[in-house]
Amino acid sequence: MSKNTKASQLSAQAFQKLKRIVQDEFGDMPNNEIEEMGIRLLRLFSILKTVTSPKGKGCSDIAVSDQEFKALKYLHHAIYHENKAPSVRDITIAVGFSSSRSGFRLLNKLMERGFVYRDTDGKLQLAEHVKG
Repeated sequence: MSKNTKASQLSAQAFQKLKRIVQDEFGDMPNNEIEEMGIRLLRLFSILKTVTSPKGKGCSDIAVSDQEFKALKYLHHAIYHENKAPSVRDITIAVGFSSSRSGFRLLNKLMERGFVYRDTDGKLQLAEHVKG
């Protein structure tokens, strides 16, 4: 995706709001990184509204639980911002569960729904429509 396409997807107002949040949370960060973060967030959150089925028909208003949302948000951050291969225990902690079994069950649910898969090395990855 070209820089011109990216810039047109994130409004100036949205960029300024995101910039304030980033500065509050992380301190100074280059504008291009903030913009990239905004674009990735837009892509990630778009799956919560519409997911394309294998037959190409859109499914509107896919419901995800708070835990699923937290897990997807964590996975996106870990994979794309920390370049980390998250574990089931990492997901468990990020979502706020005390039991790894609960994290494992949540991960399996995300995999069944097509949001997450394991690559050939066994590392967790977000599906194409979730990547952002």
